[in-house]
Order: sequence, then structure tokens, then C-alpha cells
Amino acid sequence: MKIDYHKYVFDNNKFVGKFEDMYQNEKTDYDSWLQSDLRDYGYQLSLAILNQYNFNKILDIGCGKGLFTSLLKKKNNEVVGIDVSLTAVKKAMRSYPDIDFQCFNVNRKYYIRIFEEYGKFDLIVCKEVLSYMKDWKKIVESLS
Repeated sequence: MKIDYHKYVFDNNKFVGKFEDMYQNEKTDYDSWLQSDLRDYGYQLSLAILNQYNFNKILDIGCGKGLFTSLLKKKNNEVVGIDVSLTAVKKAMRSYPDIDFQCFNVNRKYYIRIFEEYGKFDLIVCKEVLSYMKDWKKIVESLS
């Protein structure tokens, strides 16, 4: 099956990064990025590792529509999901109302604001998102 990304993310091997447009133009009940497919080996492996530990406070950067973020939520922990797309964040909020989702741009200034608002996190997840960040090394440094 060919997935039509509508040239929102990559076009002619160049990064475009129009995530908001991608989520806005996604057909209802169609998962253009296969973000809702729990059979994905990456989901399964990540969860197998993470479920061995208890984290009180988790930040998921690039949460998209929130499925993986929701799998990090336990009865006794706080989970925050952030994404650059307001449309994705709104979908996540509708699907998982017990999780705090925020729309943030991916630059260092906004991450500092996250820490000012929420304090420190026990775990920060950046699943499938660092490759889209121009200054990812500086962002990782500011998160540590």
C-alpha cells in the first residue's frame, strides 16, 4: 500500500515539515502516518523497555495524535505530550482527556518554558522526532 504524504514532510528528498497541514488534511479515520498501529515493532520494543520502570513525570516530544503518549500513562504518574501541530494536539486531547497535551514549536526557547511550567521530568521521550529538528543536538543538551 502506498501512503500519500502529500509532500507535507518530504519533497524530492528535502525536508518540508508542514506537519500542521498534514494533520489538517488527514481524512477522518485515516491514519496517514500509521501512528495508531500498535503492531509497530518500535512501539512494542519501546514499551517493553519502558514498562520495566516507574516514571512519575514523563514528557513526550512530538506526540502527534497521542497514542504512544497514552501508553505511557499509568494511574500514578503525570504525562505531558507536546507537538508542533495544533490539529494533532486537539485530536490527542479528544482521544485522551486524562493527559496534558500542549502545542509547542520545536526550539530551545519553548523547551525552557516547558520546564518552567512543569519542572523536571523523570523521562523525556523523543520518538521519531529528532531527525526533523535542525538543531537537535542543542535541544537534547537543553533537555538534559
